[in-house]
Amino acid sequence: MIKKLSGLLHYILHECDQPLVPLEKEIKMIQDYMALEKIRYAEQMQMTIDIDEGHQGKIIAPLLLIPFVENSFKHGASKMISHPWVRLTIKIENNRLCFIIKNSKPPVNVTLTGKGNIGLKNVKKRLELLYPGTHELSVISEEGSYAVRLDLQLHDTKDNIAIMNELKTQREYAMA
Repeated sequence: MIKKLSGLLHYILHECDQPLVPLEKEIKMIQDYMALEKIRYAEQMQMTIDIDEGHQGKIIAPLLLIPFVENSFKHGASKMISHPWVRLTIKIENNRLCFIIKNSKPPVNVTLTGKGNIGLKNVKKRLELLYPGTHELSVISEEGSYAVRLDLQLHDTKDNIAIMNELKTQREYAMA
């Protein structure tokens, strides 16, 4: 448990200061986070993780996916009295990421207080800034579950220099 937590902290503190990171590191961080949650919930939690192997050599904005994973536990599993579950699927096809996370939710929606959703709003803004016109985000609330589906265009590592220069220019304009 300490090794996974240490890995999470190292990644967040020392590797996420770049505009783009290898997708495999982002996925490893998500897997470590979910493993820690599995320890927390023990046998109560039903967790399924299905990740395609085609993510090598791809890059993504750091910490873009983790808010969805965190929310699946915060607003779903932690509110369940019994039988919480979380299902994560990550597929890469034709340089597009398909990220789907679905989780159980209580029968009565106790999570909506009228003042939350700041994490989701921030992720939507980041997506609009970093992946304009190249992403689709769906958040679906059904009777027994929440689901988030994010499809976005990935970049190859070889495109990294051009993308980094473009992001640097955007950041400089934003500060002006």
